Amino acid sequence: MASEAQQPLVSSHAQPAMASPHAQQSRQQWWKPELGFPFPSASVLACHASALLLAGIIIYWVVEFYGGVTREIHWHPLLMTIGFIIVFGQGILAYRLLPFSRPARKIAHLVINGVALVLALVGVTAVFKFYQIDSVQHLYSLHSWCGSVVLVLFACQWIAGFYTFFYPTNTYTARETAKPWHTFMGIFLFCLALATASQGIAEKMANTFNNEGVSKRSLYSVVANLVGLAIFTYGGVVIWTATVVDKAQEDVAYRILE
Repeated sequence: MASEAQQPLVSSHAQPAMASPHAQQSRQQWWKPELGFPFPSASVLACHASALLLAGIIIYWVVEFYGGVTREIHWHPLLMTIGFIIVFGQGILAYRLLPFSRPARKIAHLVINGVALVLALVGVTAVFKFYQIDSVQHLYSLHSWCGSVVLVLFACQWIAGFYTFFYPTNTYTARETAKPWHTFMGIFLFCLALATASQGIAEKMANTFNNEGVSKRSLYSVVANLVGLAIFTYGGVVIWTATVVDKAQEDVAYRILE
């Protein structure tokens, strides 16, 4: 009788039903308790905020101190920063940031990087056209050499990626073999683009100081240095997102969004 009387007490304190292992794993991957926020949402916010900050500063720098894009040379820093830094970074993170299916993100990755390549080509064409019209020597500085290398390698990377991952005759094994090299080259070229852009800012500042008599302690130099800091801030956020957000968490996050 005693055991029967205690039975309802035991039942009323019974443990709640355990969630399935898949549901527990999904919640654990989507939510990082030690960080205190859902990781993909923080990545989206940080990447887009730093991109907008960089775009705003470079546009202000070109418009305020060079009169906007009234000459071909002024298109160069604008298009290379927006195209070869901001758009390139967004292309790297297409798999991480876009709430679409994996095939759609794959196409977005290709298209966004293609847009970055086109903008970079237009930016390089603008500076070569300016140098040709004004009979200015070019392709002698480290900035121009690094920029040429990055542009050529980026075009090769885009063509190789299109052939490897979109050409129907390639096997799954070939794509899996090429994937880590494709990822490495993408991040490596992005880092090289960041360094090249900072070299360009420094070169532009030196020419302005020497040829236009602008004070080295002026608003111009402050804004130019802020452009450089914004470039590396955005670059750091992109690399952080591309390397820290693991693939399993990414897939779970997009299953939830879908």
